[in-house]
Amino acid sequence: MFKLAHEYYLRDKYVIAIEYYDRFITRTDNGALATVAELERSESYYQLGLKMYAKKKWEIAIRFFYLANSQKADEKMDNCYFELAKIAMKNNNIREVLKNYDYIVSNLPTSELIPEILYNRIKISVDLDDKAQAFHDYAILWEKYPQNDYTNKAKPFIDMLMPYYIEEVLALKDKGEYRKALKILKDVSRYPTSYKTMILQEIGEIYILMAEIENSKQNYQKTLEYFREAVKYNPDKKSFTEKRLREICDGFIKEGDKFIKQKLPDKAIEKYKMTFVLMPDYEKAVKKIEEANKLKENYKKAEELKQKALSFEKKKKYAEALKYYRESYKLMDIPEIKQKIFVMNNLVQAKKAPLEFAKSIILDYKNGIIPQKIYDIEDQMIKLYGENVRSSGWKVLYSYGEFKYEVRYDIITPKENYYFIWRVDLREKQIFPLNKLSEKMMGINKEKKK
Repeated sequence: MFKLAHEYYLRDKYVIAIEYYDRFITRTDNGALATVAELERSESYYQLGLKMYAKKKWEIAIRFFYLANSQKADEKMDNCYFELAKIAMKNNNIREVLKNYDYIVSNLPTSELIPEILYNRIKISVDLDDKAQAFHDYAILWEKYPQNDYTNKAKPFIDMLMPYYIEEVLALKDKGEYRKALKILKDVSRYPTSYKTMILQEIGEIYILMAEIENSKQNYQKTLEYFREAVKYNPDKKSFTEKRLREICDGFIKEGDKFIKQKLPDKAIEKYKMTFVLMPDYEKAVKKIEEANKLKENYKKAEELKQKALSFEKKKKYAEALKYYRESYKLMDIPEIKQKIFVMNNLVQAKKAPLEFAKSIILDYKNGIIPQKIYDIEDQMIKLYGENVRSSGWKVLYSYGEFKYEVRYDIITPKENYYFIWRVDLREKQIFPLNKLSEKMMGINKEKKK
């Protein structure tokens, strides 16, 4: 049976040869001879395909080449599909054109016709407004056939579609769908196009927007990453991103400064150090941290001095306490210590000369308003009653309670008498009127007092 098949094969009787080869292959146990039979059967189909190819009977040729199942058959079969596509194009049967092109691209990847087919498909896709397919085919052209003439010829068609893609990206950008927009832009940025600069600029802009969002979320590592990506795609944004990073870091500096005002240097240092995520060794932050650490030392010393002052205060050694409170306040100017200085200063004077100090508090009240008013009353009484007016002058008496004194001034006339009396707290330099007349001398507004 093999001999018969081979004889018909040699005589170019391929149809009969194939029939005998089929019978032989299904029945033989001779592997080597079966392989020869398969090869000659394949060649028989190939030769039949060539005959149909020469007669331009493309569909029949395809069937024979398909059955030949060989590399050289495939190299002819792609031409058959290509010719069928041409016929379909003449008949304006686009679906059939694409069907034939698809077969070649999908099943015959080594075909030399693929660049031209992809180019033709791009033109068709542009006419059909199928942007995705056009870009898909262009991607294959660019990646697999970068130097091919058809790749260069396809570029104007891609340029025609770019504005639509950019418009789509801008719409996504406006809706805040930055990752989708980036994917599209990065895909198209790989291709040679006259819009490439614009595309890269848009990528940079989107990364800046993403950086600002991460900044608002306090994701500073991501903020830095996205700013760097922005510069990577658009180097012109370098100065802008550097400025924004400084602005964000300066924001940390301001927040740290607020903690300094609140006498919280440790929290301030934490804020200052946050700048290093975005700008390692940021000069302003380094300086601020040094200042904050110095403040910490000062606050520590101030606290030690305060404790010394408190110890002396408990022992009623007010002069010594005053000294250490003042030294503490120089290092840490807090209201508590300032008040202590005020009180200690009062107590030092109170211990030294309590009567004189009590009197001075009254006389100095509101720039001397009390003695001025009293002396005015006294002058009026003298004008009215002459030598019959008697004045006690200023009298200071000890009152109930530590560092509490009473200060009096009496004016006696034949018809009316004026008794002025105040209790004075030497510790706080506070004055308390003990009658309505004394209250009036202090210029206290009754309505306001209520």
